[in-house]
Amino acid sequence: MFFLKQTDGEQFAFTSPEQSSMPMPRARSSLSVSSDSDLYAKVLRHLGQELLDDHGLSQDRIRTIFVIDSEQSSVVSKMFKDALDSPAARSDAAFRFELLAALVRHKDVSVLSDLETALLTNHDVALNQGRGNMIYALQQINPSQSGPILIQALKLPEPQLRAAAAAALGSVRSDEATRALFDALDDPDPEVKGSVVNSLTGIFHAPQCLPTGYAPADSFDSCVEHWKEFAVARNLHHAK
Repeated sequence: MFFLKQTDGEQFAFTSPEQSSMPMPRARSSLSVSSDSDLYAKVLRHLGQELLDDHGLSQDRIRTIFVIDSEQSSVVSKMFKDALDSPAARSDAAFRFELLAALVRHKDVSVLSDLETALLTNHDVALNQGRGNMIYALQQINPSQSGPILIQALKLPEPQLRAAAAAALGSVRSDEATRALFDALDDPDPEVKGSVVNSLTGIFHAPQCLPTGYAPADSFDSCVEHWKEFAVARNLHHAK
């Protein structure tokens, strides 16, 4: 399906260079029949049909998620939920992980337990993008629900996911989240420590001490030490 706009006379151009087209199902039998008179809902259902195409390509199904993800409609949430129960999601872990993230972004916390298990227990590198999107999705729900999962994510073996969790915890204003961030100042990965410092800087409305690009190294280390001393001075928990 291509999205065009009329320019001069009978000339047409793509409506958007970034989203000028999207894949459609290879089999028309996958198209649902709906008596819904709402044109907007009909278009959304048509755009989302690739989600339910069991014979489609994984990348096409995942692309479809992001094409309709920004539409805050119950139609979109229902399509994501229907797709999660489909054979495609059961056989395609990458697709399933992106669906879990999308549902949480749409405030569906009924899948939160499944998301937590997928995020914390599956370490296939091919699924890291979906797991990263899960972490970002957790920022869209109540911090009391997302905080405990993000704190556990600070212990994941993948540094890029730990860094993402540290960044997300900056918006979880709880004692537990703050203590977990102070603990993560001892993380061996510089990107994680930098993400922790950024979150702590925002939480405490403090001046930024990180050097640009985390260099020079001595300035970076000095900044990290500053926050460790900050924790000690305020009797805040920090693991030695």
